[in-house]
Amino acid sequence: MKSRIWLKHHSLLWLRDKIYLNEMSDEVYKIYKLIDPTDNSIRYVGLTINSLKQRLKSHRNERSKSHKTFWIQSLKAQGKSPIIELIETTDSYELACEKEIYWIDKLKSDGNKLTNHASGGNKNKKMSEEVRLKMSLAQKERHKKNKLVVSEETKKLISEIRKELMKKPENREKLRIASKRFEESKSQERKLQDILTQNRKEVIQYDFDMNPIKEFPSIKQACRELNIHSSNVTKCCNLKVSTVGGFVWRFKGDTRPMRQDKRKIKNKE
Repeated sequence: MKSRIWLKHHSLLWLRDKIYLNEMSDEVYKIYKLIDPTDNSIRYVGLTINSLKQRLKSHRNERSKSHKTFWIQSLKAQGKSPIIELIETTDSYELACEKEIYWIDKLKSDGNKLTNHASGGNKNKKMSEEVRLKMSLAQKERHKKNKLVVSEETKKLISEIRKELMKKPENREKLRIASKRFEESKSQERKLQDILTQNRKEVIQYDFDMNPIKEFPSIKQACRELNIHSSNVTKCCNLKVSTVGGFVWRFKGDTRPMRQDKRKIKNKE
């Protein structure tokens, strides 16, 4: 009797897994476009695995501050709604991302004023320099108007809360996974740029009277030549210590004098 129950239970588990795998294999990725009903112009290209009806409902209910959302909200104020139409489908996620990028580039080159910020594809979210500049200026203006002043007491409280959160292994794991996904989402061009610019801030070596002695292309290069710690040179550049290895250090363009009230750090043994 027990063997029959065990067999029935595992047969049901096997059937459940088979159905789940079949559903996963039947996933269809849809490339779609949103059309403005006022002039029939194409305004957005997207990618989804949901039905077009569900995706349109999600777009209509969005509350983000984006060009696309403002456009949809303006249509709703007129009692209208975007028209969603299917462009093509594929069962491969990688191919779907490539197709989305292709259609955004093609429709933009054809003269359509798309509201897409990025070039499409979840692994290639690359914005144009024009869009980046507009977003940067808008962010600076918002910061001027709504600048949040945080007291030292609040900063200390936030720091303590973060430390407590990071003591839990599950939170550290979540942070690790999020960081890994962010790195994987970068384009090859961005990864190369990050490598080239990492620790490449130029530093200048001065004597106590702030007379320049030598310029180094990076802190690491200076530390290799003079056998000093990079963290200490950074502290000196930020005026946290007065000298390192018997010299004053400043980032290129910074000529602030030596701090007499700060401690001095000798060469490492």
